[in-house]
Amino acid sequence: MAKDSINIENCKLLDISETEQRSEGRFTFLEKYAKYPNVIRVMLARDLRTKYPIGEPELSQYLCIIDLMPQADRDAFLSWWDYIMKEREFKKKSRMILDSLIGDPPRFIETIPSSSSSTTIKNE
Repeated sequence: MAKDSINIENCKLLDISETEQRSEGRFTFLEKYAKYPNVIRVMLARDLRTKYPIGEPELSQYLCIIDLMPQADRDAFLSWWDYIMKEREFKKKSRMILDSLIGDPPRFIETIPSSSSSTTIKNE
């Protein structure tokens, strides 16, 4: 039993170190090819879009990589990133409003009883 638990802990540590190595390798690749934005644009955008919230150390590494890009591509990428952040804030705010509406519907909505809908008006 003790050997199994030690092996499981070792496997977990290996998985963590593998993940860290992959991310370091990814950052090395992005830094190496930052001058070629067509090469890294998709990887960088996918990382920034899917890893949310991004930790401070990772964010600083991504910003360093973006700073290495040519000026025009950097400006376009930063404006895209600003748009993504505003979109996330809007979705977060609208989610809170929608959740409050679903949980506690407003009182001003008037319901029409079903008996009044069955009456018909005839033209004379």
